[in-house]
Amino acid sequence: TQNNAEESHLVAFPDVVSGSLDVTLSSEFQTFEILFRRKLERGPGSSLEYLWGYRYAELNDGLRLSESTLLLSPAAQGATISLFDQFDIANEFHGGEFGFVKQWQSAPCVFSELVAKVALGSTQSNVEVLGETTSTVGGSSNLAPGGLLSQASNIGQRDKQSFSAIAELGFNLRRRFTPRVVGTFGYTFMYWSEVARAGDQLDLAINTTQIPP
Repeated sequence: TQNNAEESHLVAFPDVVSGSLDVTLSSEFQTFEILFRRKLERGPGSSLEYLWGYRYAELNDGLRLSESTLLLSPAAQGATISLFDQFDIANEFHGGEFGFVKQWQSAPCVFSELVAKVALGSTQSNVEVLGETTSTVGGSSNLAPGGLLSQASNIGQRDKQSFSAIAELGFNLRRRFTPRVVGTFGYTFMYWSEVARAGDQLDLAINTTQIPP
């Protein structure tokens, strides 16, 4: 931060340090909706429906970086350092939703369907940053809070609530096999604004005076 330049952090280097680095990223998304449907128009082989209701969505992100090193240089030979940085994110959305469904017959017993929906509401985001460094020199261990990317300036828990939107656009093909059996194939694109992600919490401008010894 003082020199406005990039620096290296050695994990493994010949005759200096031997070590390993493990990065784990997890992401889980789920959503459900309760909708009312009403036909606006209906013609030969086509229909247009209006949707309105409620949508819930949840996105949990986790990022953990674990590092273990053994110093090989003569000045500190045999000393070990183990550290981890962990970023856990939880997002929760509640809002009202409205949209349209357009359906038309593209072939005998085959229907095409276009779905467009948008939900407006509130997103509650919870960000938790953890970190810990354990150094062992001459059989004596020292435990300190903070790793490399988790330091005193960002460790802890923060909450944020903001107005946001979830937009959904989908296209489906429906094949009617019998009056009671219909097969569906489709693709859905979703966009969620004002949502926190684990990777966005990493600040690479590191204050070296805060790194544990």
